[in-house]
Amino acid sequence: MVFEIQGYFLLVPFLISFSLGLVLFFRSEKAYLKINRSFALWVFTICFWYMHLIAKTAVMPDNMLKVFCRISLSGQWVVPSTFLYFVFCFTHEKITKSRLVLVFVPALFFLLLIFLDFMGYKTVIDAIRVNYYGDMGRSVVYQMYPFIGWVIYFIVYVCWGTVLLVAHIKRTTVAFYEGKLISLRHQSEFLLASGAVVIFILGLTADIIIPIFKPLVFPVSGITIVVMVLLMSYLLLKVEK
Repeated sequence: MVFEIQGYFLLVPFLISFSLGLVLFFRSEKAYLKINRSFALWVFTICFWYMHLIAKTAVMPDNMLKVFCRISLSGQWVVPSTFLYFVFCFTHEKITKSRLVLVFVPALFFLLLIFLDFMGYKTVIDAIRVNYYGDMGRSVVYQMYPFIGWVIYFIVYVCWGTVLLVAHIKRTTVAFYEGKLISLRHQSEFLLASGAVVIFILGLTADIIIPIFKPLVFPVSGITIVVMVLLMSYLLLKVEK
């Protein structure tokens, strides 16, 4: 398959993120199993985000591009839920059944919309648009109301997760294995990782907002996501030792 130049650049962070997700998923001591696997789940859904960006730079018929976009959206559109679930695990928040339902029900709803779109009901994708003025390859034109609903879902869940992270940092301590507590102020890795999550959020937000006003030559999140994944993976692997 042939891609535009942006697509080949995006393959690098996609492969890095996917590889680190696999490492953390399979290399987990019992004490860190939930945190590592929740992070891996988040990273895998982020990889679908990369797949979506890469697919739009591929040389293929519009019908085939719609299929690839639907597949990638099945992961991309649940990123807010996997992010919030990881934050719950990372900050040691109590995860009750009601919280799990609240976290994942919106994701299941959007997956249902994507399934219906696969069946030909046009519940998510309206059309494919060719870009002529510096934007990446082609753009996906979404149905307005489902897309607005997803943006609201994205904003609410990302803000929720960010508030939990900020509160966790303010407490200045985090529990490690054997019940040991270490001040976050003396753990630069944790601060870097928290900063990386903020950069991740800003990158995705920029990719949503910028195309509304001007063509997007290269996705901001293509850089910010892999930075976040690298720092968080380093942190989790270091803590595990």
